[in-house]
This record gives sequence, structure tokens and C-alpha cells, in this order.
Amino acid sequence: MYHNAYLPDPFLMQDGSRVSSARQWPEQAAYIRQLAQEYMYGPWPGHPASIAAHQHHIAEAYDGRAVRETLLLRVNDDFDLAIDFIHPAGQNQYPVITFNAGFGFVHDCPIEESLVCRGGYGVAAFDREMIRPDIDASRNRGILDEVMARHYP
Repeated sequence: MYHNAYLPDPFLMQDGSRVSSARQWPEQAAYIRQLAQEYMYGPWPGHPASIAAHQHHIAEAYDGRAVRETLLLRVNDDFDLAIDFIHPAGQNQYPVITFNAGFGFVHDCPIEESLVCRGGYGVAAFDREMIRPDIDASRNRGILDEVMARHYP
């Protein structure tokens, strides 16, 4: 069994006992989600009042087998989030893989081409730093921080 000393034991329940049956797991999973929210993500601000998507750029990719778009999402008429979206050309429905790209997007790689052109998937990438910066000194400039300040003053 793999053990990581830096992570809590997922089978250790809040009362100190251990999960011993599948019936106990839903309660433990809810507890783990609550811990993740408390220590990693913060409270859920709720659903946005509005989201509007505007196409900023569109181009062919992979010799016309795919379409690459840059979409600008406008959230609550206050915040913008750029989404780089590539999907199979000529298809109206396809599953989409969401990818938080961090410091930039990866384009024109064999994995992307295989997923989109051969597998029939769309890939939507965004810079997670626009939602919440990773660097402590700049943490007050993301969408999440402004939304949270409005909902939880």
C-alpha cells in the first residue's frame, strides 16, 4: 500500500475510526470534499448570474481537420476569462476535456492532434492564474478573489 507522510489518510474518519465498509464511504467522501474546500479552494461563491461567450479568434488547425478558437467568457458582466478551444471540424457534438493550462497553452502537439482529430474530442484550455494566481503576492487580482470579496465581505 502506498503511503505519503504529507497527505492525510483518506480512510481515517473524523471521529478517529477507520472506514471499514463501502457503506461508510459516502460520509467519508463528503468529509474529504469539505476539507478540500476549507484548505484548498475556499467557500463556493455560487453560480454566476450570467455568462456570455464571445468568439475572439477562429482558425483552421491540423490541415482543416480541426478548428481552433479563442473564446472570451464574460462572467457577471464583470470578469473576462480567455478559453483556448480546439475541436474536430465538421462535428456538432463531441466530448470536451477541460485543461487548466497554468502559464500558457500547449498547441500543435501529437497528443492534442490525436485527441481532437482521431479521438473526436474537444479540448478547452484556460489559464488558471486568471481565476486565482498561484503566487501569494498577487493573489488579490484573480476573478475568484473579487467574487469572494463581494459574497463574503
